[in-house]
Amino acid sequence: MTTSALKVALGLWMCALQLGCSGPDYDPPTLITGFRVLAVRAEPPYVALAPSQLSAFVLKSAPEQSLCYAWALCPFAWENEGNYECLDPRLQVDLGNDAEASMSLFELFDVFDDLPKVLEEKGLN
Repeated sequence: MTTSALKVALGLWMCALQLGCSGPDYDPPTLITGFRVLAVRAEPPYVALAPSQLSAFVLKSAPEQSLCYAWALCPFAWENEGNYECLDPRLQVDLGNDAEASMSLFELFDVFDDLPKVLEEKGLN
């Protein structure tokens, strides 16, 4: 094979790779498709001074898959392109990475410290 034919073949191969990984059917690596969160349970089911225990009911496609948890509380969320996300990262309280989490009214107090500043920056009254 000549050098020019090798360059053409290499170029076509690179184009094929790009087309195969950027089409509408390609799932990005951050898309979670192996499990589905069916419900989140809080016991007791309200925020109070005493902590509420949070747990998730998850359906996995393969039982041997391990799950990585990341619990967070954001009382001020908005919808953006079909997904709910926190209004601002400063209003989110991380609750840990265990299979269960706990939260109480004290975690909400941390959010209210930054709330006026965030609402002013977003132009919300």
